[in-house]
Amino acid sequence: MATSPEQNKDVVRRFVFASDRLDFTVIDEIVADDYVDHVPGTANGREHLKTYLTGLADAFPDMRREIVQIIADGDLVATVNRVSGVQKRDFGRFPSKGNQFEIEVARIFRIADGCIAEHWEVVDNASIERQLTA
Repeated sequence: MATSPEQNKDVVRRFVFASDRLDFTVIDEIVADDYVDHVPGTANGREHLKTYLTGLADAFPDMRREIVQIIADGDLVATVNRVSGVQKRDFGRFPSKGNQFEIEVARIFRIADGCIAEHWEVVDNASIERQLTA
């Protein structure tokens, strides 16, 4: 089922909103079961994505992802997101110091049959490290 670029942008907007709220009902509806995440070190599959989102929410319970820019072309949707929050618990190699952070993230999503099938992301990891370890 082909979808328009505007419909694809709506899927991504719903995903960002659902990710912030850990709304797994929506995630189950709009993320393909065999979802592929091209971020190095990230596991594939919708269930792995939900585990990752849960871990982020545990460490950064007030984290928000704001879409600053969104562009669609065919089955691809590109966004620039402003991500911010306060670290309340340890996350990966970052022990919690209660630091606030704000970064911008470039993301590309491929939509297939109205679901997010693939995801790529570019993050300024040096900025995250600087803000969380200060």
